[in-house]
Amino acid sequence: MQSPRLEHFGPLRLVGLMRQHNTAQDNNGVFRSLHSQWNEYITRRAEPPSFKTNFGVFGCMADGATQFDYFCGAPSDAPLPQGFVALQLPLMRCAVFAYQEPISGMRDFVRKVFSQDLPAARLSLLPSKGGTPEFVERYWDDFDHSIGVGGLDLLVPVQG
Repeated sequence: MQSPRLEHFGPLRLVGLMRQHNTAQDNNGVFRSLHSQWNEYITRRAEPPSFKTNFGVFGCMADGATQFDYFCGAPSDAPLPQGFVALQLPLMRCAVFAYQEPISGMRDFVRKVFSQDLPAARLSLLPSKGGTPEFVERYWDDFDHSIGVGGLDLLVPVQG
């Protein structure tokens, strides 16, 4: 079990791309789909990428079971580039879990955090409301999106 640290996160305005993805795919299929979204974001953003300030935001299960919303972007107060959206994250208390394995294993890591680590830490999820995401990925400066390797923090909004 990985014990989380707790931190307050947000409020934060992010600018980037929002897409829907299918959970019925295997890990490699989900990885390829998200990787494609990140590549599009990095290619289209106006300024050079600064990986230490990039975020992935897992939104709601769009249909309750097989589709999920995913946002990738960075903090910005600039006007929106064409095709980009702004995502406003509220102030949240988050359990933070570090992840340093290849990104292709992230799905299994998230599953373990939600099924084992949060209950073991006696933490309860914050109900999704008012723009609260399911979880946020905060990429470290060593993360290389082109190959999916480096570190990130998984921030899970919790009650309390």
